[in-house]
Amino acid sequence: MFQKTKSQEAIEVYKKYLLTHPTSSRVAFILAQALKENGDYRSAFQYLQQSLNLLASDIGMSEFSRKFIQSNVPQMMAELEAHLK
Repeated sequence: MFQKTKSQEAIEVYKKYLLTHPTSSRVAFILAQALKENGDYRSAFQYLQQSLNLLASDIGMSEFSRKFIQSNVPQMMAELEAHLK
């Protein structure tokens, strides 16, 4: 119960941050991870898609972070799709 509450708090913080920084691919990715861990697979999938869509326009992102997201999103999306079936 405590863990889920902390997780939910983190999700709310990331959502608020994304509202003020809508081009942050990294935050969309982290939010997707938190949502996945919290069992909200549909929202996690949507934020992963958003993260990928923002990669090209997120000019402040390091090359390491960009490659990390590019290499991890496909596997995470496949895992989420399995939960959504």
